[in-house]
Amino acid sequence: MRKTVVLDACVLYSASLRDFLLHLAQQKLYKPRWSDRINDEWIHNVLKNRPDLSEHSFHRLRVLMDEAFPNANVKDYDHFMGGLSLPDQGDNHVLAAAIKAKADFIVTFNIKDFPSKELITHALKSIHPDEFLTSLIKESPVKATQAFLNQVEHLNNPSIPATKLLDTFRKNNIQNSANLLENLL
Repeated sequence: MRKTVVLDACVLYSASLRDFLLHLAQQKLYKPRWSDRINDEWIHNVLKNRPDLSEHSFHRLRVLMDEAFPNANVKDYDHFMGGLSLPDQGDNHVLAAAIKAKADFIVTFNIKDFPSKELITHALKSIHPDEFLTSLIKESPVKATQAFLNQVEHLNNPSIPATKLLDTFRKNNIQNSANLLENLL
């Protein structure tokens, strides 16, 4: 059974990681979930750090993500926020969306912000993206490799070779996944 996974804003921030996660979901290796607020957060941070990018292009990307994964955008989760007490109260919306989505995992670089004692009561776990990706690659090496190759194929403006994309993964703190993929290619 495919796991349902909420993707935190920090993992959607990086275009290469976001694209790989979405290509893996297209291979039906897991069911992605996010919310408008999660999308607002990562897009706001990208635009703050990259003023050369256009807000319009991100609006288009959000529409494409929602069209590609019609059940991914979690709505009406605010009533789950009452009583949540994460170390960073600003992350309560992520947990609430995960509860509403009946997710198995929250994929995040900020594991400490989602302590297991708070998540366990909702049958949830937080997982680092490298650990999550490594598990998917090991469980379905053929589909995961195909997802990666599809990502490379779609990078055409400019085109990026697989080796350079793997280097980007390593720079984005997903070294184990990059090494596994490299061994499979």
